[in-house]
Amino acid sequence: MKNFRPLGHTRGVRLFILLISFFLSARSLWAQEALPSENKRPKIGLVLGGGGARGAAHVGVLKVLEANHVPIDFIAGTSMGSIVGGLYAAGYSPEEIEKLFKEIDWNEMLSDRPTEDVLPFRNKEDFQKLFNLELGIKNGKIVFPRGMIAGQKLDFMLSKLTIHTVDIANFDELRIPFRAVATDVVTGKMVVFDKGNLAEAIRASMSVPGAFPPVKIGEKLLVDGFVVKNVPVEIAKEWGVDIIIAVDVGVKLMKESELKNLIDITGQMFNILAQKNVDESLKLLTDKDILIEPELQGIGQGDFTKTPEAAKRGEKTALNYVEQMKRYSVPQKEFQVFLTHQRVREQNPIMIDFVEVAKPEIVNEQLIKGRIKTKPGKPLDFNQLERDLTNVYAIGDFETVGFNIEEKDGKKGLVFNTREKSWGPEYLRFGVNLQTDIGGSSNYTLITDYRHTQMNALGGEWKVVGQVGQNSGVFTDFYQPLDAENYFFVDPQLQYVKNFKDVYDGDKKITQYKTSEAGGGFDLGVNLKSYLEARLGLRRSVINAEPEIGSTSLPDFENIQKAGVVAKINFDQLDDHRFPTRGIKAESQLFFSEHGLGADQSYQKVDFHLAKATTINKRHTLIAAARGGISLDDKTPFYDDFTAGGFLNLSGLAQDQLWGKNVGVGEIVYYYKLVDTKGFANKVYLGASFEAGNVWDDKSDLGKDLIYSGSAFIGLDTVFGPLYIGYGLAEGYSGRAFIFLGQTF
Repeated sequence: MKNFRPLGHTRGVRLFILLISFFLSARSLWAQEALPSENKRPKIGLVLGGGGARGAAHVGVLKVLEANHVPIDFIAGTSMGSIVGGLYAAGYSPEEIEKLFKEIDWNEMLSDRPTEDVLPFRNKEDFQKLFNLELGIKNGKIVFPRGMIAGQKLDFMLSKLTIHTVDIANFDELRIPFRAVATDVVTGKMVVFDKGNLAEAIRASMSVPGAFPPVKIGEKLLVDGFVVKNVPVEIAKEWGVDIIIAVDVGVKLMKESELKNLIDITGQMFNILAQKNVDESLKLLTDKDILIEPELQGIGQGDFTKTPEAAKRGEKTALNYVEQMKRYSVPQKEFQVFLTHQRVREQNPIMIDFVEVAKPEIVNEQLIKGRIKTKPGKPLDFNQLERDLTNVYAIGDFETVGFNIEEKDGKKGLVFNTREKSWGPEYLRFGVNLQTDIGGSSNYTLITDYRHTQMNALGGEWKVVGQVGQNSGVFTDFYQPLDAENYFFVDPQLQYVKNFKDVYDGDKKITQYKTSEAGGGFDLGVNLKSYLEARLGLRRSVINAEPEIGSTSLPDFENIQKAGVVAKINFDQLDDHRFPTRGIKAESQLFFSEHGLGADQSYQKVDFHLAKATTINKRHTLIAAARGGISLDDKTPFYDDFTAGGFLNLSGLAQDQLWGKNVGVGEIVYYYKLVDTKGFANKVYLGASFEAGNVWDDKSDLGKDLIYSGSAFIGLDTVFGPLYIGYGLAEGYSGRAFIFLGQTF
């Protein structure tokens, strides 16, 4: 005890001061790394309302909030508000979200139509000739899809943008706690997502009824949250915020003078539903809260090409609230801590240990796996993943094809999820082809296409096509793959076709020639790639041909037996046969009609078509093309002759005005994309063509006496197909104004 000495007063005071200094220093150091203390400032909740494209204004508001050092503690969003809010909560800056909106091709994003170069070869023709609208047949009744847009491309974009949150199950664990609001379409009740898959929650929240199909999550069938809570102030209050900054971008109710048609009335009804719940939510705001209503007149909910303008207007309006925002500003250092925390979203590459397919109900799982090239044991490659999703979606029997990253037994894997079409697997589509020389001849064809897919484990498909018009008839075949990868296939077929072709003497129409053909065939084929198909087949049919009206020296044929061997090789990588922007197309067909197979006349002919499309700066497209046919033995009968004439096939001539045993036409086509629009026509083009060609009865004359032709036209990519309105000229012939609706390239 004698060595023990109590602390003196002075020494004790020094130690106490030292401990206090250490505590304050440590606390200051912690404050630089962590979020600002909740005790120092009120909790601020950001509420972002729905409004379609108008919701891009939220980005401008976020920029002003950050410029004035206002940290956000909680976000609740509906529809487009859930997209902006969800991305911000997941670590994206306002500038990154704004850039994303600018770079997105919204017309492409809101289209389920894949580019045609990735389609299975059999499906390419359907996309070229038929309307996009696809109906189903169930129990003898017509069934419509549950939405105009399935959202395949939008789903992938959201999943890709939020992939770094894949390990976050609770939305309170995001960089900023977040909630998304949707509506249970069965019960009409509000559904608030506070956990789960972030991309799925956002997607459900913005699934506008009629535009998008409902999203199935668990036992709930979900649509856009605007129906129940378009500006979800209540959700933020329930979470426990002190201050609410609400942004309402909804469309205001139209006046009586603005309600001019059915579409206006229908839109007004939706707006009434939304406005009622918005008014109820906004009543909960107090004097210390901030309500921002951006000035968005002239920007509709579907005007997605105007999202950059909406963001600017949101920023401009938010600047009017700077004084109110400053009440909740924090010092620069403290706000930098918030930004540092909010912006973190780095993630190491995701290693894929396994690849699985969630078993579908109708489509054979092996058909799906055969189209997936992503392999386990490698980091996830989003470019390859997108190609895989597109290839599986191109099968044609899925409403959407998505993916999840799942963990099993400590390993991470890629799981493909497919949602089969509720209106399949029997489909009905329609098409139209119209060719009119203004003041001259015209013809049309109406098309009805029925398909029954997935009739067996290998994906057998039965098709029936009926046509009425200038070319009438019916065609049916049963396409049967012989392996899961659809490498080999057989294709038996039957058809009856009746054609009327105008016959000209110079520029004068003298008669119509009628042909009818009834018969069938059998093909054996191979799909070398989705863009390369080869076939070898037999054909047998009976032909009748005669002039329909007027006296003529053209021959009559009655009950002519046609039989032969056909060989086809088709290469097709054009991205869009309506208005191609890239790719190559090369088709060739060789036909041998032989007595030994039962034919009355023996002859051989070959025809081909080549086209290459190139686009510069997304607007200037140049297409070089050539088509031709050769009678190898100069014995081709009149009813099977080649023809030339019509739009982009010597445009100054009438459709099929020239007949001959040999034909050749070369062309250069240029068109400029004037605008991207919406509604009846998605795109509008201004174009011109230069063509040269002719028909010849003797091969020795090939290339002689070329007819030079050209056209100027306006092209519209319509819901009914490509529509061209223009004027064509041909050397030695009268000019023709024309309207052309249907397939060209």
